Formats: sequence, C-alpha cells, structure tokens
Amino acid sequence: MPEVGPRPPVVDTIRPFMKDSIWTGTMTLSADSINQYKGGKEQAYKITNPSILAPVELWILPSGTECLLVLDISQLKDGQGTASGLVGNDAEDWLALIGTAPVGTLGEDRFGVLEGYDGSSSFDSTLRTFMGTRDKNEDPEKSLSCTGRYYFTGTIANPEMNLRATLTLQNNNNDGLRIPGIANIQAKLKRSPQRTVTGDKFKKGGFQPSLWWGFQDYPDYP
Repeated sequence: MPEVGPRPPVVDTIRPFMKDSIWTGTMTLSADSINQYKGGKEQAYKITNPSILAPVELWILPSGTECLLVLDISQLKDGQGTASGLVGNDAEDWLALIGTAPVGTLGEDRFGVLEGYDGSSSFDSTLRTFMGTRDKNEDPEKSLSCTGRYYFTGTIANPEMNLRATLTLQNNNNDGLRIPGIANIQAKLKRSPQRTVTGDKFKKGGFQPSLWWGFQDYPDYP
C-alpha cells in the first residue's frame, strides 16, 4: 500500500477496543477540481480546489476486520416541520458512503435497509490500515476505492482517531460531475459511547426512513 498521510507515532500506547464500535466526527475531502461532463465530453463548468467538510461516522463491524464509512445527513433535515432543511424530515439519518454493509442490512429474507448497496472493505487494527470500495460490481463506471491509515492521539481513556486516506473514482460515467485523479480524505473521530454497530444497524430512521410504508406494521422488526 502506498504511503497515505503521516505515519503513526513510533511509540503507540493508545490501543482502544475496536470491534463493534462507532466513531464520529468530521471529514474533509479535497481535490484539484470537480469537472462537468456531458456525453463523455468535458464542459466549461469546473470547480477548482474544492474542499468539502461533513459529519461522518466510521463503523467498525463486529468482526473487527471490516468497516463502513457513513455520512450523517440528520443535520440537513427539516427539523420541526420547517422548510429550512435540504432533505425531508422523514428521510434516513445516514448514507452509506464506502465499505462493507453490516450483516443483516442486505438480504432476501427481509426488507434490506441497504438494499442495492454494493461495497466491501478490510480493516487492520494492528497495522492501522484500511481500504474500502463501492459500486465495484453493480455500477463499475462510477465505482470508488480508497486506502488509508490512522493513528490515535489524546489519552487511553479518551482517544481521538486521526484518519488519512486517498480516494480514487473510476469517472467513466458520460454525464455528470467527475473528480479527476485522486481526492484526499482527512478526518478526526472520537468513539461514540454506548453505541455499537450491532445496536444501531436497524435503528428506526437510520438507514431506512422511519415512515417507510411497512416499517411500523411488523412488531418483531428491530
């Protein structure tokens, strides 16, 4: 794996338990430009040196060897019935960005809250490295892949995860926006107390709108 961002400290004494944990914070994505394409041809519209800051969650799955990066869009909701939000108040709180969907969120036996999602990942808490993909099989012309590393600062009781990664986009779609080359990701995350992937993966209003037409009709649904 190529070097991505700063290396972890030589003496690393902060080693929190990672399995089945959720880490929250903000992520910055930066690139040289975002270009518009139509019919496979670059258009005049272009954003140079874009930088996007957004609240995210990193879910470390119960296996401890897979992860999922989630975008928290709850702050974009309408709130108390106002029209100030960018998304409807009945929308889900999270959008899966890249990585592995938790067991049970996909499948044929029940309505999958991430039905249609195609992603994979690996997470190594010893080497402090990770990788993730999205749409590699279902939508390869728009597929994403990232590789990165992380290290901890702070204290053993209150660790802060410092994450660095590079993001590569296939950019083969004929129409829409493309990020040429490689984008860079930086994030600072802290563990969310009492929250686990096992406990949150079927949370009402999480990956699935709480007002989905069949959601309330099945009392045995988590």
